[in-house]
Amino acid sequence: AYPDPCEYSVHAAGLPSAVHIYAMTLERPAVTIDLQPDKPGNVWTAPNAPSYTVKLRNLTDKPRRVEMKLSTKDYYGKEKTAQTATVEVSANGEATHQFTLKLKRYGYHDVTLTQIDGGKTWEEKRSLAYLHADTRERGDWQPGRGPIFGCWAAEYHGYPPFEEQMRNMAAAGVEAVVAAFPTPNKLIEDLKMTSFMLANGDIWVTNGLLDYLDKPREAEDYLLRSFKDNIGQQSAVSKPEYFCFFAEPSLGPITTGIPPDYYGEDYKLSQSEQERLDKYTKAFLLGAPIIKKHWPNAKFLLPWGDPIFPVYFLRNSKEVRDMVSGVGVDIPAFERLAEMQIHQLAIHRCYVMREEFRKAGIKNPIFAMMEGPAVATHPSSLTLKEHADNSVRLHLL
Repeated sequence: AYPDPCEYSVHAAGLPSAVHIYAMTLERPAVTIDLQPDKPGNVWTAPNAPSYTVKLRNLTDKPRRVEMKLSTKDYYGKEKTAQTATVEVSANGEATHQFTLKLKRYGYHDVTLTQIDGGKTWEEKRSLAYLHADTRERGDWQPGRGPIFGCWAAEYHGYPPFEEQMRNMAAAGVEAVVAAFPTPNKLIEDLKMTSFMLANGDIWVTNGLLDYLDKPREAEDYLLRSFKDNIGQQSAVSKPEYFCFFAEPSLGPITTGIPPDYYGEDYKLSQSEQERLDKYTKAFLLGAPIIKKHWPNAKFLLPWGDPIFPVYFLRNSKEVRDMVSGVGVDIPAFERLAEMQIHQLAIHRCYVMREEFRKAGIKNPIFAMMEGPAVATHPSSLTLKEHADNSVRLHLL
């Protein structure tokens, strides 16, 4: 949805620019080119060599002789390669040519294809990832072994097809999938990814509990109906336990900042904040026992959202403390430095989250990073190097 801070579609202040009118005449090239990677996503894992296929299409009624050059450069400019080819394209015909790359350095590489047709030049740019041979252990992670790297298994927000997503993410090191699998999924099994989610749509369904606060019987019917075909089944790669309550909820500005007592100030929730706290508490204590009744292994994460949201629930309700197992953390961070101090959405507020669970007497809480950090590389934001540097520090924190 716009305006989206990752897209920079809105400016924070100032009048819009004056109107500029341009005119141009467009002309089709004699020979069009279509440059495609031979692996989806431009990602290859050694020992598989990166390769690209160029499809040429002659739009004229005369044969064309086209020269091409494919060049690459690694991120640091230490490895450069170049290949050339000359291709004859028949009148109104098509031709293809494959370039196979021999790269020595792993990581990021710029890719540039230059086509020369007579006196005209056409340039196409891509980038690829050439990954070290995969030597990771997979499928045997247990809590206590350190973090596990995961990703969504979504088919919205413009995501590529499911199989392409999963194969590329597995190449990047992903071992966990944020999705529940009601039926076996062979691809996930082959990639040795693990799912810990109990139900699909849990956060949206539990938002709906706010409409059933004084209707416990109807609330149970609503939950059972909603999750009828959306509960993960136990398997070699599916260990369904985690169940999130509420989608990115908020009590008010206090939710995305720091509890004032952490910097020496007293704070009392406003009337609206207290009303929202009471309402969400009632919804949680209505839904959690119902879920536990039908799926006893459920471990409740409150919420799928900001790590500060559960603070006042933990402080004010023993019933909540007795049922909550952790947080489904959703903190975008955007361009904020990993080391940034007290401010909204600063990543270090996870320290406050951890302290609040410790004070509540909840041992070994689950802190599952459901969303974020989401660091942009739009031209108005961070460079690729700034993105890489900050992302590593954000994930370490």
